[in-house]
Amino acid sequence: MLSQIRGVAGFCFYLLGSGIFLAYLLVRNDIQPEWSLWWMHVTDLPLAASMLTYAGLSLYTSLVQPGKRAYGAALVIGLPLVAIFLLVVTLNFWEILGLPIAG
Repeated sequence: MLSQIRGVAGFCFYLLGSGIFLAYLLVRNDIQPEWSLWWMHVTDLPLAASMLTYAGLSLYTSLVQPGKRAYGAALVIGLPLVAIFLLVVTLNFWEILGLPIAG
Protein backbone atom coordinates (compact mmCIF):
# COMPACT_ATOMS: atom_id res chain seq x y z
CA MET A 1 0.00 0.00 0.00
CA LEU A 2 2.78 2.45 0.88
CA SER A 3 4.62 1.77 -2.37
CA GLN A 4 1.50 2.61 -4.40
CA ILE A 5 1.00 5.87 -2.49
CA ARG A 6 4.67 6.66 -2.95
CA GLY A 7 4.35 5.98 -6.68
CA VAL A 8 1.34 8.29 -7.01
CA ALA A 9 3.11 11.00 -5.00
CA GLY A 10 6.21 10.65 -7.18
CA PHE A 11 4.13 10.88 -10.36
CA CYS A 12 2.31 13.97 -9.06
CA PHE A 13 5.62 15.55 -8.07
CA TYR A 14 7.07 14.90 -11.52
CA LEU A 15 3.95 16.18 -13.29
CA LEU A 16 3.52 19.32 -11.16
CA GLY A 17 7.25 20.06 -11.14
CA SER A 18 7.40 19.79 -14.92
CA GLY A 19 4.38 22.07 -15.19
CA ILE A 20 5.96 24.69 -12.95
CA PHE A 21 9.23 24.46 -14.88
CA LEU A 22 7.37 24.93 -18.17
CA ALA A 23 5.35 27.82 -16.72
CA TYR A 24 8.57 29.48 -15.55
CA LEU A 25 10.05 29.17 -19.03
CA LEU A 26 6.91 30.69 -20.53
CA VAL A 27 7.02 33.61 -18.08
CA ARG A 28 10.69 34.27 -18.80
CA ASN A 29 9.99 34.31 -22.56
CA ASP A 30 6.86 36.45 -22.11
CA ILE A 31 4.54 33.82 -23.60
CA GLN A 32 1.16 33.69 -21.84
CA PRO A 33 2.55 35.21 -18.63
CA GLU A 34 -0.88 35.55 -16.96
CA TRP A 35 -1.75 31.87 -17.25
CA SER A 36 1.78 30.79 -16.41
CA LEU A 37 1.86 32.91 -13.25
CA TRP A 38 -1.58 31.60 -12.30
CA TRP A 39 -0.33 28.02 -12.74
CA MET A 40 2.74 28.72 -10.61
CA HIS A 41 0.59 30.21 -7.83
CA VAL A 42 -1.97 27.39 -7.89
CA THR A 43 0.40 24.42 -7.91
CA ASP A 44 2.92 25.43 -5.25
CA LEU A 45 1.12 23.74 -2.33
CA PRO A 46 0.24 20.52 -4.20
CA LEU A 47 3.87 20.31 -5.33
CA ALA A 48 5.09 20.73 -1.75
CA ALA A 49 2.59 18.15 -0.49
CA SER A 50 3.54 15.57 -3.11
CA MET A 51 7.25 16.19 -2.53
CA LEU A 52 6.98 15.78 1.23
CA THR A 53 4.76 12.69 0.86
CA TYR A 54 7.19 11.06 -1.56
CA ALA A 55 10.21 11.94 0.58
CA GLY A 56 8.62 10.75 3.81
CA LEU A 57 7.39 7.46 2.37
CA SER A 58 10.72 6.80 0.67
CA LEU A 59 12.58 7.36 3.93
CA TYR A 60 10.09 5.25 5.90
CA THR A 61 10.23 2.31 3.47
CA SER A 62 14.03 2.42 3.40
CA LEU A 63 14.29 2.28 7.21
CA VAL A 64 11.53 -0.21 8.09
CA GLN A 65 11.73 -3.89 7.21
CA PRO A 66 9.12 -5.06 4.68
CA GLY A 67 5.98 -6.42 6.30
CA LYS A 68 6.59 -4.71 9.64
CA ARG A 69 5.16 -1.50 11.03
CA ALA A 70 7.16 0.99 13.04
CA TYR A 71 4.93 3.65 14.55
CA GLY A 72 7.87 5.37 16.22
CA ALA A 73 9.69 5.75 12.92
CA ALA A 74 6.49 7.02 11.31
CA LEU A 75 6.15 9.69 13.99
CA VAL A 76 9.81 10.70 13.85
CA ILE A 77 9.60 11.05 10.06
CA GLY A 78 6.05 12.38 9.81
CA LEU A 79 6.02 15.13 12.42
CA PRO A 80 8.87 17.20 10.91
CA LEU A 81 7.33 16.80 7.46
CA VAL A 82 3.95 18.01 8.73
CA ALA A 83 5.71 20.94 10.42
CA ILE A 84 7.50 21.83 7.17
CA PHE A 85 4.23 21.67 5.24
CA LEU A 86 2.49 23.88 7.80
CA LEU A 87 5.36 26.36 7.48
CA VAL A 88 4.94 26.38 3.69
CA VAL A 89 1.17 26.92 4.04
CA THR A 90 1.74 29.73 6.54
CA LEU A 91 4.25 31.45 4.26
CA ASN A 92 1.90 31.00 1.31
CA PHE A 93 -1.04 32.63 3.08
CA TRP A 94 0.98 35.13 5.16
CA GLU A 95 -0.87 38.24 3.98
CA ILE A 96 -4.31 36.60 4.09
CA LEU A 97 -3.73 35.52 7.69
CA GLY A 98 -2.99 39.13 8.60
CA LEU A 99 0.48 38.43 9.93
CA PRO A 100 2.90 41.37 10.16
CA ILE A 101 5.21 42.11 7.26
CA ALA A 102 8.77 43.16 8.07
CA GLY A 103 10.02 46.29 6.53
